[in-house]
Amino acid sequence: MEPIKIIGGRSLSHRIAFISETYVAEARCNKTGKITTSIRPLPKFIIVLLRVNHFIPETLRMFAFVMGLMSPKMRILLIFYLSFGLYLQIKMKDIETAISDRASLSILLPLLALELAFFVGAFVFVRRLASWHGAEHMTIAAYERTRSIEIKNIESDSPIHPKCGGRLALPLFLVLGIAVALSKEFDISAFVFAVPLFEIILWIDKLKGFDKIPLFSQASKLLQRYFTTKKPGKLEIETAQAAIKSLLSAH
Repeated sequence: MEPIKIIGGRSLSHRIAFISETYVAEARCNKTGKITTSIRPLPKFIIVLLRVNHFIPETLRMFAFVMGLMSPKMRILLIFYLSFGLYLQIKMKDIETAISDRASLSILLPLLALELAFFVGAFVFVRRLASWHGAEHMTIAAYERTRSIEIKNIESDSPIHPKCGGRLALPLFLVLGIAVALSKEFDISAFVFAVPLFEIILWIDKLKGFDKIPLFSQASKLLQRYFTTKKPGKLEIETAQAAIKSLLSAH
């Protein structure tokens, strides 16, 4: 059989998924160590967005990839979240005016507390997933390198993968900084600048690859080494192996 193209994966606690241009395969591990798998075909519109190389904005293709990994219920929640975020961006001027009043401290302090709690929670959440994330990377690397998904081959690979989404972390941070600066300069929502700038960095990644640009590739490796990944245990590797086996069987 021709090797399949694995375009990415997703790691959650006790859950790993891989996505091709046709299917999403997921393996779940319960508290007793029992692993179950599921496979579902991608919706036709997502397949088209992922496969067509012309006339499709890379931002839309990235959105299709994220949507493809999600269940139908999660897709609805994501669309609602993005719509709400866009609404807040449009109303940001009114929000800034509201919190600039003398009574703003009663609004601002709880918001700052919530923001701090969010970042602390996000840090703990990502660290808890690090070993699962590492197993995902090692399994993809083993398949890409040897076309083998035996445990011994997976264990011999590194949890740090050059194609990890973390390679976009520094470019995205720079884009957000530029978008915010431009929004203040021209008094326009940062969203207006962020979308085309994000499209540009996705095209740079497609044509050149941030994993081949030393500054960004090193930033991605450091992010993975000290924050988002770590060496997985047997359970994580077996879960990742089950997920990729399910994907290969579907093809």
